Amino acid sequence: ATRQIIPTIGKALDGIGTLINEIVPVALDYIPKIIVEFLPKIAESAVGIVTSIGTAIFDNIDQILEFGQQMLDSLLEGITSNVDGISGPVTEIITKFGSFILENMPEIIMAGINILGALLVGIIQAIPELATAATKAVIELASYILSVENLEKIISVGGDLIESLAEGISNALDLIVDAGANVVESIKQGIASAWDGIVSWFEGLWDGLFGNRTANVNVNATSSSGVDGSHANGLDYVPYNNYVANLHRGEMVLTAREAENYRNGGKTGGDMVFQISINGMQFTNVSDMAHALANDISHELEAQTRRKAALYG
Repeated sequence: ATRQIIPTIGKALDGIGTLINEIVPVALDYIPKIIVEFLPKIAESAVGIVTSIGTAIFDNIDQILEFGQQMLDSLLEGITSNVDGISGPVTEIITKFGSFILENMPEIIMAGINILGALLVGIIQAIPELATAATKAVIELASYILSVENLEKIISVGGDLIESLAEGISNALDLIVDAGANVVESIKQGIASAWDGIVSWFEGLWDGLFGNRTANVNVNATSSSGVDGSHANGLDYVPYNNYVANLHRGEMVLTAREAENYRNGGKTGGDMVFQISINGMQFTNVSDMAHALANDISHELEAQTRRKAALYG
């Protein structure tokens, strides 16, 4: 029986192959015709479907927004009730995300530059259309906002938002203070760790600016000898209270007020008087000196004017 079935199956398969070879060319001839005939109808139906969907959305926008609000309320309620369970994974995600950004910073920056360049080119090319659309949008938005009903809603929502924000800050004030203290402590630790480098940099900068004049950089500390600095070449500014200096014969120490007046170009105190001589005249008062200078300049300008008038008149 097997010997009779196998030849029969072989003949059937051979016939199927022959039939396929004959049908496929005919089918291929008809496929483009079918596409050309039915494609416009398919496209028209697709446009009708999209239009119907848009119409349905606008007709039911109130229900859709209400449903969206319910979803948002449920989401917020779920987040609030599970905040302890969420905070841990969120912190881990942020940490890993930050590590990824730091490790891939060069590639991210380059990709951002390329995206920004392409975006700028596209914006520049589309500026006329964008300007027209933006103008229309601004006008419509302003009209919508300035309507009495919507303006009252906006003011009401803004007031509620500010009130909620103030309440949230008040409730989280302890956390904010702790976070601020931690930030300050981190900054202090960072400065302490980098202090030796900062001192070296400042001393190098001082040497470059002022040549051989020395800079003693020390904060609230004294040397083993009990002297903070020896300033045979002078000291422009005492850096902190209780500063111990090694003074020398002939030097002068000013009070803080006298030093401030000196830096501002004024007199250093009642015991020190500046005398300025201009054209043989002695001045101890800046106002008198300025007045005399103004008179000299006025006379000189008048003399120059007369000479030019005589020359060209």
